[in-house]
Amino acid sequence: MQTALKLATLIDSDGPDHRLYLEALGVVLAHELVGINTRGRARSATQRRFAAWQRRKAVAYIEEHLAEPIPLEVLARLVG
Repeated sequence: MQTALKLATLIDSDGPDHRLYLEALGVVLAHELVGINTRGRARSATQRRFAAWQRRKAVAYIEEHLAEPIPLEVLARLVG
């Protein structure tokens, strides 16, 4: 909820351009919503197919490149 409130506050503000921060908050919010949606459920088939190191590597790459488009092919090559 705090992430959503931060996002809403920035959207409503007339301050300087916070585009990158807004995008980052949007990604964080999406990640949190997915986590809420999947808690208590069995892991999906996709999650079971990847080793923990592969998930960590993909998430780290996404977090480092939040401000740019990330093609699926790049993530696929990254985790083999």
